[in-house]
Amino acid sequence: MASIYTHNRFGKHVKHHFPKEWQKAIVQNESLYLLGQQGPDLFFFYPKTLMKSDSPGTVIHKQAGKQFINNQKDRLRALPLNHPQWSYFIGSLCHYILDVHIHPTVEAVKNDATGYSHIAVETELDRYYIEQDGMVGVEYRLDKLITKDDVTYEQHIPPFYNVYDKADQKTVMGGIRYFRLVKKWCFAKTPLREKIVAKLIKVIGNDTPNFNGLVMHLTPLPEAQQNQGRLVSCVDKALEAAPTLIQNAIDFIREDVPLVDFFNYTYDGDYVNEQ
Repeated sequence: MASIYTHNRFGKHVKHHFPKEWQKAIVQNESLYLLGQQGPDLFFFYPKTLMKSDSPGTVIHKQAGKQFINNQKDRLRALPLNHPQWSYFIGSLCHYILDVHIHPTVEAVKNDATGYSHIAVETELDRYYIEQDGMVGVEYRLDKLITKDDVTYEQHIPPFYNVYDKADQKTVMGGIRYFRLVKKWCFAKTPLREKIVAKLIKVIGNDTPNFNGLVMHLTPLPEAQQNQGRLVSCVDKALEAAPTLIQNAIDFIREDVPLVDFFNYTYDGDYVNEQ
């Protein structure tokens, strides 16, 4: 998972390169489209699933992208393209495409020994883009990106995941709410707040480089600056590739056009060619 702001920003930028029909549907269902940008990461925040090996989030990330697409085919095929679930689906494809492009580089540059963990790499990339957009990274309320449209979410998002074990409606909605809550609390714009959040993470038993990486610290990690160029290049390549790849996935569902080879990659960027 690239982090929340990077994914959200990706969705806002790439939609301008979509066909007008998609754009119109997305405008009508923006909250679903933007939550779709976070993909299955919502399961990583629910206490009963987190990043466990059997978490739906982990399972989906380890599978080829075509598995998730196949799981939606029959249901989405029966729905018009302006249906809210299509907007969430297009958003979730954006998440997958960005993950495939960026995860191998994140893994290559991370350094757990210094605290520059996988999640910290992505948190620092969030800081970079927030500041590129003219704001202050540590003052930006990331929880606001998960809008409180839970009635809509409950109606349209659980069907995407009910084929997976431990992904019932309660877990999906709990994941969304905890995602919002964690992003609200991992917010440290003062030295005191930073210390409090660090202690809280330690108390709950997740004092690891990855979970500490959820906090955007007041001082950027030293490795971040030297690696941002490589990461931004990955995002740019994903932006360029996304419209064509999403069109292929839509054509696969609606017209049985074969999926291109790209969808044999997992969210982690590994090629698996599952049947």
